[in-house]
Amino acid sequence: MNWKHFFKKQAGKHMESDLPASADSANNEEIQSSETEFSRTAYQKSQQVQSQQTKRDKLARKLNWVIFYLVLAIILVYGFMFFVNF
Repeated sequence: MNWKHFFKKQAGKHMESDLPASADSANNEEIQSSETEFSRTAYQKSQQVQSQQTKRDKLARKLNWVIFYLVLAIILVYGFMFFVNF
């Protein structure tokens, strides 16, 4: 938990009883959303993993197209050799 949120949570405790329930739930949502934030290194690592995944997907797509063109070329060569009697 960040120190900023710790002090925010502790400040104004005597005033919390005066706040409506919706403000209390909004504060809880803010704290929960801040807990899911990553540190710099964790964010950088997750970005690197996502980058590697996108690169892998692009490479797989290119490889699929290369395989398709190679199969098409083999079929064309076989057809040429069959009809020309080479």
